[in-house]
Amino acid sequence: MKLKHFLFAALFFVVGMANAQQFGPIPVNKNVRQGKLSNGLTYYILRNNWPENVANFYIAQRVGSIQEEEPQRGLAHFLEHMAFNGSEHFPDSTLLEFTRSLGVQFGSDLNAYTSIEETVYRISNVPTKRQSALDSCLLVLKDWSNGLTLDDKEIDKERGVIHQEWQLGQNAMMRIYDRSLPKLYPNNKYGLRLPIGLMSVVDNFKYQALRDYYHKWYRPDNQCIIVVGDIDVDHTEAQIKKLWANATVPANAAQVTKLPVEDNEQAIYVFDKDKEMQNTNIGIFMKHDVFPEEMKSSQAYYIDSYMKTMISMMLNQRFSEMKQKADCPFTSAHGYDGNFMLSSTKDAFSLSCSAKEGKDIEALKAIYREALRVRQYGFTPSEFERTKQELLSQLESEYTNRDKVTSSQYGDELRDHFLKNEPIPSKEDEYKIMKQFIEMPALNYQVVNEYAKELISDNDRNLVVYIFSQDKPGKVDATEDKMAQAIKEVRAEKIEPYVDNVKSEPLLDVKKLPKAGKIVKETENKKLGYKELTLSNGARVILKKTDFQANDVRFYATAKGGSSLYGKADYDNLKLFNSVMGNSGLGNFSKQELTKALYGKQASANLGLGTYEQTVSGQSIPKDIETMLQLVYLKFTKVTKDQQAFDAMMKQYEEALKHKDLSPESVFGDSVSVTLYNHELRYAPLSLKTLKGVNLDRILQIWKERFANPGQFTYYFVGNYDELLSVHLLRSISVACQRVKQRTGRKFLASLRAKC
Repeated sequence: MKLKHFLFAALFFVVGMANAQQFGPIPVNKNVRQGKLSNGLTYYILRNNWPENVANFYIAQRVGSIQEEEPQRGLAHFLEHMAFNGSEHFPDSTLLEFTRSLGVQFGSDLNAYTSIEETVYRISNVPTKRQSALDSCLLVLKDWSNGLTLDDKEIDKERGVIHQEWQLGQNAMMRIYDRSLPKLYPNNKYGLRLPIGLMSVVDNFKYQALRDYYHKWYRPDNQCIIVVGDIDVDHTEAQIKKLWANATVPANAAQVTKLPVEDNEQAIYVFDKDKEMQNTNIGIFMKHDVFPEEMKSSQAYYIDSYMKTMISMMLNQRFSEMKQKADCPFTSAHGYDGNFMLSSTKDAFSLSCSAKEGKDIEALKAIYREALRVRQYGFTPSEFERTKQELLSQLESEYTNRDKVTSSQYGDELRDHFLKNEPIPSKEDEYKIMKQFIEMPALNYQVVNEYAKELISDNDRNLVVYIFSQDKPGKVDATEDKMAQAIKEVRAEKIEPYVDNVKSEPLLDVKKLPKAGKIVKETENKKLGYKELTLSNGARVILKKTDFQANDVRFYATAKGGSSLYGKADYDNLKLFNSVMGNSGLGNFSKQELTKALYGKQASANLGLGTYEQTVSGQSIPKDIETMLQLVYLKFTKVTKDQQAFDAMMKQYEEALKHKDLSPESVFGDSVSVTLYNHELRYAPLSLKTLKGVNLDRILQIWKERFANPGQFTYYFVGNYDELLSVHLLRSISVACQRVKQRTGRKFLASLRAKC
């Protein structure tokens, strides 16, 4: 069954189960000014005052390296470089001088990129104080559109720049891609059009060849102007119409067409290796048709996206759980649905992982086995419910901060609407539609499981698999035949259903908490807008309520001490202290159990040991402050020994450090660090030798010593927290039943005095 046919069947089912509720089009953000000139130029203009007093300018083009013919390989990317080397109104280097005068820096604010199917230029963070400066930025876009000079001398100068970029990019993975992409895309241009191109073309193309390419493809009907920021929309629109009024499209102009990617009836297996590969990368692709671009304006597209997101999140949770075991054959793994590698005309459900040394085939089998487990048995109701709550929590967090969406994010969304017809609803409409689908009973785990069967394949049709490995003397390579045999063996296995082990108990038993402390002093700094509390255990609490982010509360605590108090015998332990704390259990929960327990909560807390201080930090949304404070309390009082998580972490470090010296960047970085610290062993880079000196029990002892006295810390709370949590943070007061959580939250912070 084709995916789109399944989707329509699922949609029909959902509509029927929801009292025949009709799903219409996705509304377009009414604040976006859209237009299209008679010459085909598209434009989007959006007034957005976050951040204030700046604006972003973009020109997006439906043109990339896929438009190149064989003798032109590299021209699309070369042309992008030339846009900064002279144009009609900004000759030579005056463009950089002009933007620098505005405070816009080349590289960070002024830049561009070329990919397989698109080329996008941008000028970001332009101050909006002077309208003339904004008009000049539109003039820059106009020159990029059709006014590049492409001078002979500038072209010759840029050949060397491209060479340097190519040379910097010639790492192990890029060399493998150059050899492997033609095999992954047999008889297809996608396998032969990496944007950097061929240096033989870069060195030798004729000047006119670049100019011809420019005039052939850089046309108003292939272009879109995007302006987002603190701007006058009417004035901006008038300027765009004025500047592009005389731009024309030649008769019989070449059209940008989508290049299809063929189905493969037999599986494609590709193996390659390189001496500088630090680990083995594995990929499995199960290709399928893309969601039709013309249908992305329908709410059916959001249903499709929601189900794919749920499938990916649940599968990745399983991979994360597998990684917590030391005998897991991979150090990381991921599953998702999206474009098949470089192409927008074919999608794939993709699995990827980094294998441990000597475990290439085992890792390949492990990720495919888990995908087939999903295909055969689906996800459990508890997995589905937990993930749904996490997705809903993320959605609500984004919605609450809808007034703080950056112009850069809006710019990217408008770019994708032009290039890929991605929806551009208002944040309110997006939240309303997605929340409706997430909470819809008919879109249950059974429907999602059926969709997973369509995405995950158990046969060779449209299957593509690669293993990219290290070229090492004596290493047994995972050949294409071995890969095919591994896939065949997994399909023949009797795979058992997944068991979702979840602890249902709370993080803390609030009845067993120690007696709350008291506020012994309270002052307010009205000038800087913060309050300071002194607690009965000596701790200081600084509280600053802000609405900078409507759905964000941040916490930081610091005390003098740190790793400087320990000598040479603990150097190795100190280097991994923060990592061990992050991979330990809390209270009655192992690291794995804690991860599941926190799914659906936007709250975190972390311990840190610096050179001269120990710290506790945390972040949450307002409604999850209770959870954050529980975590903070446990970080002080009950970090538990999780041997399984520790062993898995140490194995991952071992895999990462084995071949670290194969990376020139890593060797250089270590050399700089050693020199800066004058070869002081305390600051020596991590190595395999470091791991041998690490002792979990000793690290837990250091934790007890450094965090035994919460009263020595100064605590900072900043964000949009409940006022009761600031003014009456530690007081025992009577509140209505609906405020029990806030009151308990105050008690948690008070209980930091517990082990003074």
